[in-house]
Amino acid sequence: MNNLYYLSEDQQAIRTLAREIARERIAPRAAHVDETGEYPHEQLKLLGQQGLMGLHIPEEYGGTAAGSLAFCLAAEEVEGSR
Repeated sequence: MNNLYYLSEDQQAIRTLAREIARERIAPRAAHVDETGEYPHEQLKLLGQQGLMGLHIPEEYGGTAAGSLAFCLAAEEVEGSR
């Protein structure tokens, strides 16, 4: 069977991690950030610490080289939590 339309285990793990962070750490503060215009330093720092900020960046430049799809999956989870 052709796996073109299935996520790899790594992509699934990235999506799950991003979903958990988004629900537990980002969503509870989203309204406050929207209302005040405050920059979400702590949330972005957490995403970076978990390796979610450089998913599409090659490893030799400090990223994880997980690819654009992994980056889109993580971004969608974060955006969907708002």
